[in-house]
Amino acid sequence: MAETDLALRSDIPRVVIYGEPERRADFTFLHVERIPLRSRPNDWTIRLHAHDDVHQVFFVTREGGRIRIDAAELSFEAPALVIVPAGAVHGFTFRPETDGYVLSLSRAIHERLASSDYDLGTAFERHAVLARLDQEADFGGLESAFATIAHEVLWSAPARQAAIEGALLRILVAIVRHSPAQTVEWRRAAQRDRLIVERFRTLVEQNFRGNLSIGAYAAKLGISEARLTTACRRTLGSPAIKLVHRRIMIEAERHLAYSAMAVAEIASLLGFSDPAYFSRFFTKHAGKSPTAFRARHGSRFS
Repeated sequence: MAETDLALRSDIPRVVIYGEPERRADFTFLHVERIPLRSRPNDWTIRLHAHDDVHQVFFVTREGGRIRIDAAELSFEAPALVIVPAGAVHGFTFRPETDGYVLSLSRAIHERLASSDYDLGTAFERHAVLARLDQEADFGGLESAFATIAHEVLWSAPARQAAIEGALLRILVAIVRHSPAQTVEWRRAAQRDRLIVERFRTLVEQNFRGNLSIGAYAAKLGISEARLTTACRRTLGSPAIKLVHRRIMIEAERHLAYSAMAVAEIASLLGFSDPAYFSRFFTKHAGKSPTAFRARHGSRFS
């Protein structure tokens, strides 16, 4: 089946965590667990599914298996990193007793960590199996980074966030440095697309409260709407409008979680003239109403 056909299949679950009810990951989503936790109870088989707005990295430390991802089928042997970009339809067949870690992180976290370094931004541009982890420093450093995140997410300690981000950066650097070198032509094309997306992202940051159309953004960039859409799909794996909606949602979630502003006030701040329309927009993207989101997340910061 073609890649686009697979991605559009309505029977493919869109989940945050495999085996759990469908929902949307918020901007702070970060999760790490051992590979056998879900694969062993499922006879070492993970059926086709996808994670919207969530990237995954599998660090395989023992045994191996195969992954079907979009139109490709790839094998991997420990030690290896398996990169699954957000939105990619994928499934695994692990050999019994395969071990290692699976790290899931929101696009928002990756974008923030990569904001000051172009190379880090390429970590999830495409799926990959990275298997040249034959040096002790590579293996030990990665194992330490995954273990650090697994430990830090479960407790509160001074500089916890810094410890997590340091470990995440170490993993991103490993992904980038072990990725195969691309052709000069491909890298130039990717660089052009990424520059367009970065300029677009800057405009979105300045204008996301203004309800601009994608055509208006493209005009400000001096390119066609089709060119902007192509650059976003190649770089982000999603259309341009999704970046705008994601930025609005990040801001909405921040205000709901960290402020005491009324929902109607947040709606007005984000450029929604109708609070009811804002509530429908938020519910569509978050899977819960603004009030329900605040009840779950806001209490931690009150």
